[in-house]
Amino acid sequence: MSDNLPPTDPAVCPIDPESLAPASRKFVAGETPKKMKMMAAKGIIPMPPSDMVQVLFMLTFDADEEVQETARAATAGLSEKILTPVLRGDLPASVLDFLADSLIEQEQHLEQILLNPAATDATFVRLAAQVKGKSLNLIAQNQLRLLREPDIIRGLARNPEASQATLDSVFDFAVRSGLNLPDVQAFQEARRRILGDAAVDAETEPDPEETAEGLIAAHADALAEEHDAEAPPPEETEGDEQRETITQKIMRMTVSEKIKMAMLGNKEARTILLRDSNKLVQEAVVQSPRITEGEIIALTNSRTIPDAVLRYILSKRDLMAIYAVKVNLVSNPKLQLALALRMLPQLKPPDIRALSRNRNVPQALRNAAKKLMEKKSSSAG
Repeated sequence: MSDNLPPTDPAVCPIDPESLAPASRKFVAGETPKKMKMMAAKGIIPMPPSDMVQVLFMLTFDADEEVQETARAATAGLSEKILTPVLRGDLPASVLDFLADSLIEQEQHLEQILLNPAATDATFVRLAAQVKGKSLNLIAQNQLRLLREPDIIRGLARNPEASQATLDSVFDFAVRSGLNLPDVQAFQEARRRILGDAAVDAETEPDPEETAEGLIAAHADALAEEHDAEAPPPEETEGDEQRETITQKIMRMTVSEKIKMAMLGNKEARTILLRDSNKLVQEAVVQSPRITEGEIIALTNSRTIPDAVLRYILSKRDLMAIYAVKVNLVSNPKLQLALALRMLPQLKPPDIRALSRNRNVPQALRNAAKKLMEKKSSSAG
């Protein structure tokens, strides 16, 4: 399939070569001789697995079509030794999308792409109509993505490999979650099966202001984080009334509308939706492109942080690289003791010392912090 992809424009490679190690970067530079590029495009240059995959991706944007095609062919033939650690790591979304095309016939590796949180909904949309077996089930069972991007459901409906049982499960879930896919016959049949003919026939179009899109449009000036930070506070009574209105409207939303609001709304909407009982809504909040580092830090300091949100943060290397997140998590009772003990040595001495005196953490963690401080003191002496 990848061999049939059209030549790509060398001007639109979506990732920066500066992300590569200097030794790998030279193989994608514009002035690099074709002979060197061809060696890299064949995958015969020793380099870290992640760099190799990204170099092959970048070479598919090369001005020379022979280099492009060679890189595509080499990608499809990459060994499991290279692909397995790479597909579990932090690859750019555009590279994962490229690999999905190249590896679509390799079930094991395609599953790893579908399980990688960096894969985009657009990749899922394209694959939904093509995959089979376990990969198809992985897409059908990813409820957050189904609600966030209904075109994935449309793709599954077109997939000849999708069993009737799988489609019934997907459409039943979509109906109960409040999605509306009037262009999909199977969805309409599911609505009548679940809601009944009379209920479906009696329905009217929803008020635009009652939908997620309507609420977002009504508060468009509040969607920018800068506005959240800079706008002067309204009068207390007016603010209370506004918050109550937003809360009431969110309470009337379907699950899919809440997920859209979680992804696109402002900080106030995220705060409300984080308390929603549905874990898919909670996950959408923490995955929102609008959520700030400050909000993530505040979440990790909360003893009521939802389990789904905590699991997501722990799975993201970029979030776990934030030092304040580590400090907050180690001292948060929601974190498993084993994980807290494992993260303890990553803290700075003042924070370890404070933890050794913190009566709100387990005794085992305090003792470990004390021993670590004693060890550091003896080493310094």
